Amino acid sequence: MEVTDMVKRSRAGDHKAFRLLFETYYPEAYRTAYLIVRDSQLAEDVVQEAFIKVFRRLETLKEPAKFSGWLHSIVSYCAVDMLNARQNCVLMADDSAATSDGVLTAGIPSPETETERAELRCLIAKALAGLEPIHRQVIVLRFFREMNEQEIAQAIGCPVGTVKSRLHRALKAIERKLYALRPSTVRGEGYEANHHGGAGTRSAGQGSP
Repeated sequence: MEVTDMVKRSRAGDHKAFRLLFETYYPEAYRTAYLIVRDSQLAEDVVQEAFIKVFRRLETLKEPAKFSGWLHSIVSYCAVDMLNARQNCVLMADDSAATSDGVLTAGIPSPETETERAELRCLIAKALAGLEPIHRQVIVLRFFREMNEQEIAQAIGCPVGTVKSRLHRALKAIERKLYALRPSTVRGEGYEANHHGGAGTRSAGQGSP
């Protein structure tokens, strides 16, 4: 069943259709949540809360075909809200789900062995885990969900300039963290500039934090 049909049937009160939506999109919703909260149980709570909101707000979705992006915006909101509510949340540095090939690795020498690739994934996971929730949110939406800056701005309800500022700060923070973890990992200048979306062209003082 196509997503548009699932959404339309769910709106009409078809609980089986909504269950199918849940089962179809749970894995990617969980991945988005986990990348932000870095805790498996909390990620499950985030997804459950997000789908409750989805159920209540389904009538507000103007274009059913864009359900996936709409869902991820709700998941990212819930993730940040829960992190803010749980200030003592333990951040996990694990991770197979932390990064995919090519994500956040522009400007970093290509690993030559599987051991080096595993080490790089671990370093990026640690750097991502150390970001502030609002910065982790835009990184996940930009590089893992491949949203552009305009889409992110619409998803999280802030100006494009704020998205650019947050991406800029997040990428600079990741670069610093990677360098601190292993200086030879980063080539120095150019890491942030190699990431598309305009974040590298904006000064740190512009936009909201």
